[in-house]
Amino acid sequence: MESRRDTLSTSVFTAMMLVLAGGACSGDESSTAKSASACGDGRCSSSESYATCPADCSCGNASIDGNEDCDGSALDGATCANQSLGTGTLACSAHCTFDTSGCTCGNGRIDVGESCDGSNLSGETCLGLGYASGTLACAACQFDTRLCEALATCGNGTLDTAEACEGEAFGGKSCVSLGFDGGALACNDRCGLDTSACRRCGNSVVESGEACDGANLANKSCVTQGYDRGVLVCDSDCEFDTSGCSECGDGVVDPGEVCDGIDFGGETCASQGFDAGTLTCQGNCQFNTAGCSACGNNEAEGAEACDGTDLDDETCLDHGYDGGTLTCNASCGFETHACTTCGNSTLELGEDCDGALLGGDDCSSFGFELGTLQCDASCRFDVADCHHSYLVVAVGSSHACGVTGDQQVVCWGQNNFGQATPPVGSFKSVSAGGLHTCAVNADDTVACWGRNNEGQATAPSGTFKTVVAGGSHTCGVKMDNTAVCWGDDLYTQATPPAGTYKAIAVGDWHTCGIKSDGTVACWGSNTFAQATPPTGTFSSLGAGAMHSCGIKSDGTVACWGDDSSDESSPPAGAFKAIGVGGFHACGIKSNDTVVCWGENGSGEATAPVGTFQALDAGLHFTCAVKSDGSGACWGANGFGESDVP
Repeated sequence: MESRRDTLSTSVFTAMMLVLAGGACSGDESSTAKSASACGDGRCSSSESYATCPADCSCGNASIDGNEDCDGSALDGATCANQSLGTGTLACSAHCTFDTSGCTCGNGRIDVGESCDGSNLSGETCLGLGYASGTLACAACQFDTRLCEALATCGNGTLDTAEACEGEAFGGKSCVSLGFDGGALACNDRCGLDTSACRRCGNSVVESGEACDGANLANKSCVTQGYDRGVLVCDSDCEFDTSGCSECGDGVVDPGEVCDGIDFGGETCASQGFDAGTLTCQGNCQFNTAGCSACGNNEAEGAEACDGTDLDDETCLDHGYDGGTLTCNASCGFETHACTTCGNSTLELGEDCDGALLGGDDCSSFGFELGTLQCDASCRFDVADCHHSYLVVAVGSSHACGVTGDQQVVCWGQNNFGQATPPVGSFKSVSAGGLHTCAVNADDTVACWGRNNEGQATAPSGTFKTVVAGGSHTCGVKMDNTAVCWGDDLYTQATPPAGTYKAIAVGDWHTCGIKSDGTVACWGSNTFAQATPPTGTFSSLGAGAMHSCGIKSDGTVACWGDDSSDESSPPAGAFKAIGVGGFHACGIKSNDTVVCWGENGSGEATAPVGTFQALDAGLHFTCAVKSDGSGACWGANGFGESDVP
């Protein structure tokens, strides 16, 4: 078959002959040719390509057009073998002509299946092939004897001494004796041997007389050979071996099939690793185990309702119950003994409670001292009405803590530095600071937790009567009544003056203490006179961001420092306790009610009604202990700081 390349070569040869016959182009013709290279003129000049002028040039569009042999990966089915170029990989050049550099024929080396390669004739001549004379050539890597001269005796019907062959007489020679694996040896009209029909099985090239060669199946498969499926192979004689092909549906288990129709080859669900079920055969002659089941593998299969933990998404509700726990028995069937009918006033297996039936539990069962344990609609315990009983509360920036009746510390609110995660132990008092918390242990030592970037949570050794946490520093009154502070000391707020103290209050950047004589001393930042206390004697004290307040000996409240939000303008009257926050303050009056003053942007200065026994104020919220021991908070609640447990 003549290829596009042959056609192109013929055209080039014809053009060359015309040039030789007519001589060189005239100057005008040359000028015309140069001017005809513009994109869009329908001619692809040497300066144009598909990328720069697709209107004129088609080479590069991945489609074989015009006189192109190929284009990119499009080779029109051409290979080294069918182009008589031996084995290897045929490619396409940038000019859309075959690139045969990857083929064995043409590399100058005589490879398997080649008689010659280019000018390499392996020393052979026309005389050696039985001709009288002439020039031996090489075409498609096989000897080309067309220029060899036949002996005068060629054609006389007799195999003469100098002849290689005569008609059907080969002098005992064959394809095999000449080094091939098989095929038909022929004699050409010049009494020379023609080995074109000889073949070498095993060179991976499908040659004349071969159906296949090694892994080269010539694009054939079991399906092209009339089978349904399977693996077609090539035998040692370069013939197809169809033993691995099969016809699914003929009722016989062929190679590549595990079953066919009702023929299962003796296999069952059990032999496939299942416990029970029905094995079937699919249309592709492979087993279908969908009807098989293996009870106990935690996978509900086949006729199984469930299997171990696999309940097929079913619950007690799907079986007519109100709640409870659906389980699967050893036979892979549902077990409903732990399902419940909630609301029937019967305490069943799987229920915490049912209506008023609490099974003897109450709030104390969950670590609370106050409140009423409830039963919800799902027969589960509801502790929403259970509460701790607090002795004191302590409020920080966005977290709070309290000491319960059994001397445990409970905290709530912001916990990004662990400031709301108290250690296990028994405590006498607690104080919440900016992002840290400190408490006095039962043995009078101090424990701190939370942020410690300034050392504010690194308590010194020794025993203390009280400890108070501020913004980034902490102070305490030791057993000998001296004051000690630790943490941030930028404004000397952690450097108390000498002397003995009854109580201490810690703000953001200042500190105040009630001295043994009842007077107040302050130190640290004094930008708003928050560290300049009034004269007189005091019974209790509190410090905020930039102001301070205290209850004087006559029960009235005095405040000093920043008053931009009226935080230093307390109401008249007698007070029992006081708590000073960021920019507000609250106090328990003599009648046990709470009154607040100062900033109220988050409701921190709007006290609830009722009577209280202790309180403390934070940045934007306030907490207190009610007369019944329960806790209450009001104000900001962005971190749950006002949700008292």
